[in-house]
Order: sequence, then C-alpha cells, then structure tokens
Amino acid sequence: MALWIKVVDGRINECKWRTFGCASAIASTSMLSVMATEEGGMTLARAKKVTPEAIIERLGGLPDRKYHCSVLGHLALREAIQDYEASVKSA
Repeated sequence: MALWIKVVDGRINECKWRTFGCASAIASTSMLSVMATEEGGMTLARAKKVTPEAIIERLGGLPDRKYHCSVLGHLALREAIQDYEASVKSA
C-alpha cells in the first residue's frame, strides 16, 4: 500500500493511493481517500487522528479478520503526513 497527499493551506487537497491486496484493503484505502479529501479536505491535525475504526464505520463494516486492512490505511496516511511535514521543514 502506498499513499500520497497534496496539502493546500493546511488541508489535504488530494489523496492518491495504490494498493495491492484483497478487496477489503482496496476498499479501506479508497474510503480513507474519500474521508481525507471531502468537504474541502481534512486538516493535518484531524487526519492524524483518523482511526481504523472510523474507516470501518464509514465502510459500513469489515469482517473481523480484515480489521488489519483498515490499520494499513491509517498507518499509510500517517506516514504520508510525516513525509509532508518533513519536506516542509527541510525546504
């Protein structure tokens, strides 16, 4: 799973992703992308607080054995935010 974000005025304006895996992993990443960009985009502070449970809730549920798919998504978003913040500091 890979995830890239574009930040404009402190909000996630775009969220692109690539996921190789099962339907639950693809659905989790897709929903996370929607969540991050809807309504003008999440602030970075709010995006850092996205939980696997929030992704599952927006999906309308996932089988218990597929919980890890939502974890992968939320961790990918956190890493994308860390990469963005590191690039801003080094610029």
